[in-house]
Amino acid sequence: MNYIAVVEDSAQDRAVLDSYLEKYQQEKNCHFQITHFSDGDEIALGYKGGYDLILMDIEMPGMNGLDAARAVLEQRPECKVIFVTAYSLFQYAHEAVHLGACDYLLKPVDPDELEASVRRAIRQIQTERKLEELAAALQSWLRWNRSRKLTRRAMPPKQGRTTAMHWSWPMCASIWRITICSTSRWTV
Repeated sequence: MNYIAVVEDSAQDRAVLDSYLEKYQQEKNCHFQITHFSDGDEIALGYKGGYDLILMDIEMPGMNGLDAARAVLEQRPECKVIFVTAYSLFQYAHEAVHLGACDYLLKPVDPDELEASVRRAIRQIQTERKLEELAAALQSWLRWNRSRKLTRRAMPPKQGRTTAMHWSWPMCASIWRITICSTSRWTV
């Protein structure tokens, strides 16, 4: 389940966004828990929500959407934001991009554009969740397997030769190889 916040001061625009999200849920057979806020202050001040996606208007009474998004993203940087506004000012779009917004949609919102934008954001959220799960599983496996691999790969040295052992494991799409050498000689 994905948690979505709709931050919109206009009740009519909020209803339109809700109808589009409801249609998306039915067509894609998914479920959203949607929470509504009527201005930026409500969501930004004392942010406690674990929202995955925020559909945010920019011009609202109180705190504007850009400042509210900045406050939320400071607390939860993995949250995705889609700005939905009637203002096509370059300054707003520029700042939205710098905040890391998934999209910047103009009102009146085209249902197909909103669907595509929400689909991309949800795909990013799901990908990030899978990566977090894989990273946690890998870390767990590494803790369990590290000493086992070191012991298994170490070979007793032959007389007059150096001891060498190595192991490798993937970390964040990189491969690390560590080699430990010893120059001590065994006498038999």
